[in-house]
This record gives sequence, structure tokens and C-alpha cells, in this order.
Amino acid sequence: MKKNSPNDLLDEAIQLLETKRDLELILMKRELNGLFESLKPINIVKNTFRKVIASTDLKEGIVNTAIGVASGFMVKNILFRKTHNPFKLIARGILQTVTTGVVATNSDKIKSNSQKIFHAVLSTLTKRKKVNPESEVHAKEKIIASEPY
Repeated sequence: MKKNSPNDLLDEAIQLLETKRDLELILMKRELNGLFESLKPINIVKNTFRKVIASTDLKEGIVNTAIGVASGFMVKNILFRKTHNPFKLIARGILQTVTTGVVATNSDKIKSNSQKIFHAVLSTLTKRKKVNPESEVHAKEKIIASEPY
């Protein structure tokens, strides 16, 4: 076995440090490229858009606002059709704004109540459509009896 001279140990240490420096330089370049990519305007917009899409609160807020605006628009157009009266125009704008605000803030209650009403109407319609089996048999007999032979 050969003894390592101080120069050999120093050369080996220098070699290890140079390898470490090269690896760290490569890693730093990769991180810097990633930083440059993330700072490009298109990537900033994409990332922001992804965050907005992922946000459920924002989705619900947009839906609630859309429902409010639609209901305000409908109320405005139903109550005040085409008019040139300045007082009615002002009242129409105020009513639309108030309706939009009220519906947008209470949209959860409105959704739940409208679902209840929809289910109640649907259940009454399905109850009315249910036919008594005996009356169905009598209806078929009437159809058969009325057919000419």
C-alpha cells in the first residue's frame, strides 16, 4: 500500500470540491431556469388562472353573482318594459341593483327553497300521473270495445 503524500491528499480534496462545485452549478442553473420559466408573463397568467379555477369560493361567488344579475335583469325587464319616463328609468335601475344585491347575498337560501318547491311540484305531478290499475284495465276495455271489426 502506498502512502498518500500531502500533495496527493490535497489534489484529491481539490478534485472533490471541483466535483461538488460542478454539481451545485448544475442544480443552480436548473433552479434559475425554473425561476425564469415561472416569471414569464404567460406562465404567471396560467398559474393564476389555475388557482382561480381551483378556488371553490370564487366559483360559488361567480355563480351567485350571475344568478343575482340575471334575476335583476329579469325583474327590470318584466316590471318596466320599454319606457321613456325618467322616473321609471331611475326606479328600474334602482330595482335592478337592489334585486341583484339581495339575490346575490341570499342565493343559497333561494337555491334551497327553489329546490324544495321543484321537488314538491315534481312529486305532485308524479302522483297525478299514477293511474289506478283498475281504471287502466277499464280504459283498455273501452278502447277494444270501440274498435270496429
